[in-house]
Amino acid sequence: MNVLKSAQNSRIDIRTTDNEGATPLSRLREQIKPVLEGMPVCVSKPGVEEVKAFESLLRDIRDRAIAIGNERLEAIISKLREEDFDTIRRELQMLREEKKMAKIDWKVESFRVVELQIRIWLNRRSKHWKISWMHR
Repeated sequence: MNVLKSAQNSRIDIRTTDNEGATPLSRLREQIKPVLEGMPVCVSKPGVEEVKAFESLLRDIRDRAIAIGNERLEAIISKLREEDFDTIRRELQMLREEKKMAKIDWKVESFRVVELQIRIWLNRRSKHWKISWMHR
C-alpha cells in the first residue's frame, strides 16, 4: 500500500462499484467482518492496521481526485469567460465519459445538463443577436 500511496494516483475513483455494487472499501470491510466479530476465520484476513492503511490510501486518492477535478472545473469556468465553447464541450464530454466509466450516473447526468444549458444559452444569445441586428 505504501507503493500505491507514494504513486499519488488520482485516476482511480474510489466510488467505482463492481458488478454487485460494492466499492473497494466495502469489499475490504466485508472481508474483515468475521475478524471484527470474533468469528473463527479459515483464511488470513487483514488486521486493523491494514484496514486503516487501506482507508488512508483511499482518502488520499479521493483528495487528489477532488483537487484535480476542481482544477478542471476552474479551467472550464475560465473557458466560459473566454467563450471558448468548443473546448468546453470537449471537456464536458471527457468528464461525462470518465464518470460513466466510474459508474457515477448522477455526475454523468449533471455534466450533460450543464452542456445542454450552455447550448440553450448560446441559442438564445444567437437569436437575440440576430434580432437586434435586424432592428438596426
